[in-house]
Amino acid sequence: MSHGMQVLVAGDDYDEPAMPCYRIRLDEIFLVLSIGAYEHERDRPQRVRIDLEMTVNQDLTATGDRLTEVVSYDGLLDRIEDATRGRHICLLETLALEIADLCFADPRVQRVAVSVRKPDIFNGRAVPSVQIDLTRSGAHGMAAPARDHPPRRPGGPPGWRLRR
Repeated sequence: MSHGMQVLVAGDDYDEPAMPCYRIRLDEIFLVLSIGAYEHERDRPQRVRIDLEMTVNQDLTATGDRLTEVVSYDGLLDRIEDATRGRHICLLETLALEIADLCFADPRVQRVAVSVRKPDIFNGRAVPSVQIDLTRSGAHGMAAPARDHPPRRPGGPPGWRLRR
């Protein structure tokens, strides 16, 4: 199968073809982990729900129906579980940024949206959550400047920028 894919972004100021892309979603990832800024949360693991979406710059018609040619969401789920096991994380924001780092490990991933929530802490009265939306440096249409240095916090990993 051979298709020439060319995508034009509606309303884009660049008026040039954008790279073909697709989205991968992982919804309702539930983990039990040590998370929270308060001392009493250190001794009581909590359930966390994670939802994420990655925009992948890749022409799917060129993958040949081979898993090795696409971003593996199965491998990503394993890496998220490994990264959160056996340690304490204070903030939902930190967890969301670390998950984004794992997504950006694949150079084809150009955008990541991560939502992290603690569904059980207020006994059904409310669900605190954090959502971040990050774009890799050099992607079209992002107004915020890219970070040129590698500090982890605050500021995040090199190669991404906050979408405002």
